[in-house]
Amino acid sequence: MSAVFYGWLLAALIAVGLGAAIVSGAAVAAADTGNTPSGGGTSSAGHATSSKHGVASSRRAPVAAKSGPARTDTTIRSTRPSPAKLTTPTTAAAAGATPKLNPVQALMRQLNYIFANKAPSIESGTQTAGAGGAVSGTVIGKSNNGFTLKYSIGDQPSNGSVVLDPVTGAYTYTPNSTLPAGAIMDEFTIVADNGSAAKLHGPLGAVQNALRSIAVQLGVSGITTADAAIYVDLDNPAVPTIIGNPDVTKQYWVTDGAQTSGLAAVVMAVGQLTGTMPNIADWIAKAKITDSVDRQLFVNGNATGQYRKMYLDNGTDWVWTGDALELLSTSGNGINVSTTYFPKTKADVALTNMASALTAGSVVLVTIKTPILGDTDPTNHLVVVLGMNTQTDQIFVNDAAWGAEGQNRAMSLTDFMKGWEPNYPLGIATRPLAAAAGQPLTQADLALAA
Repeated sequence: MSAVFYGWLLAALIAVGLGAAIVSGAAVAAADTGNTPSGGGTSSAGHATSSKHGVASSRRAPVAAKSGPARTDTTIRSTRPSPAKLTTPTTAAAAGATPKLNPVQALMRQLNYIFANKAPSIESGTQTAGAGGAVSGTVIGKSNNGFTLKYSIGDQPSNGSVVLDPVTGAYTYTPNSTLPAGAIMDEFTIVADNGSAAKLHGPLGAVQNALRSIAVQLGVSGITTADAAIYVDLDNPAVPTIIGNPDVTKQYWVTDGAQTSGLAAVVMAVGQLTGTMPNIADWIAKAKITDSVDRQLFVNGNATGQYRKMYLDNGTDWVWTGDALELLSTSGNGINVSTTYFPKTKADVALTNMASALTAGSVVLVTIKTPILGDTDPTNHLVVVLGMNTQTDQIFVNDAAWGAEGQNRAMSLTDFMKGWEPNYPLGIATRPLAAAAGQPLTQADLALAA
């Protein structure tokens, strides 16, 4: 027998002793009811607003570190539903009485937590708008290990404060009395923890912690927390209803299939900035003979220092975003391209920067992970953002991966932000005023000159 086997045998014997102590000395515990919506009430367990000053990193730089407490247990993120689904919050008590456990069931639940814990799950529930821009909302949490969940605030919002009920996960967000001129939405995270209620105290707790640490290190017992991103729309009178000019810029459109949707996006960008649409076939041909800037060749798992071509045109190969943007920046049209990444806690800043670029007449290119035509699995691909409607909470994009349906495609703000996570890559393409070169003014030029 191996040392690992004897180690686990010893751990099992200790666990049996631990279980016997639990059965003899602990009261019968309540089981978690599972997938129930959080309650509508709030408690006094509020959290003060923290001021966050995130600075985006430059193109291809590592994603900036998150401010605030580290969340090594966090694995799951979700976003709030579209406004059409907003309903009045319900209470967890309405789901029915919580079942009781007998001593054997309590023992098995504790052993499962130690040796085979499953992470909780959490997603945003409903939201209800209140007076003064306040928003009350719920989350839907599932323990997955039988213990009661405990909720807490992870990342604080930038433009308001949150009061959270730690038992139900219900929250009330209150915006600051003064909002930044360009603020469109705010974001915070709620953390669900299925380990707090399972922890024992004293000598039993020390043994429990030691055994669980071994199980976690061996990869057989999972983490105890997950979080959900909560997006809150801000009622900001300083923000216009329509940002950008989608009715005009939607005309710069082309598609040649999902695999070349990145090339289509940069071709559309050239069309917006110059007023003339290039032939996408020329760009595809160039991608076939140009070395990739991102995809190195490997032999037996070792980097060769050589790079493959941007596009192999073999029916399965995709043009990567970095390569498409490289072709755009070297296209000879006098176009400048920059890409900025934002930390996960700075979704609001990323969206504000995107709105500013649209207002300035720049072309906005972002990578989103969403379903594409003929495939419900989310796929990373490059799109052109045409504009947004802050009243209906919609983002308008030219998405070549959706074929003909992708022209001026409307996405809910929630779906867009979820697809844009987690580092919100924001590509901005600009071009100096064409009038300086004696060329006709384009729509972008007129916006820049305004």
